[in-house]
Amino acid sequence: MRRQKNINDRQCTIVWHVDDNKISHVDADMVEDVISKIESKFGKVVVTRGDTHNFLGIRATFPGDRTVHIDTIQHVKEAIEDFGKPMDRGAATPALRNLFDMEGKTEGLTPRQQQKFRSIVPKLLWVTKRGRPDIELPVAFLCTRVDKCKSSDWKKTTKIATFSVCNDKRCENSFNRKYGNNVIIIHLR
Repeated sequence: MRRQKNINDRQCTIVWHVDDNKISHVDADMVEDVISKIESKFGKVVVTRGDTHNFLGIRATFPGDRTVHIDTIQHVKEAIEDFGKPMDRGAATPALRNLFDMEGKTEGLTPRQQQKFRSIVPKLLWVTKRGRPDIELPVAFLCTRVDKCKSSDWKKTTKIATFSVCNDKRCENSFNRKYGNNVIIIHLR
């Protein structure tokens, strides 16, 4: 959600989603005033200042040249870390050849693996919509498997993660050649 209000004839913008907030105003004292009002109602909040901010899994960097750089690389890393084992090898494609095969004799996942699967797939879905269209098809399929995940689905999820590792390590190279810059640059007026 977003709210704009003029304070001292200048726009003050507050953006929030659940417990993530972003406040901006030309006057730093106005931002401090808004923060103190929020803290008086809700208690102490964590405040970050500077040129780099994380908001809903998106990192925004303001390098000072009237541009903002936006990326989701950290969110991809978090989804990969949820596997609990290193993913140091890369994959050339995000999906196995048998992506749409529904193997009847595959065993179910352990409750812990099911929990991880149900955590990883939504994170990957979020990433597909915010900057990784190359993994959208296999992630969309895995979204249909959340309630009945099997070991074959776990392998498919691992394939996406190893592909993401490959692209994450070389995001300046291979991903950019295919899809343009993984970092969105917005020029400000």
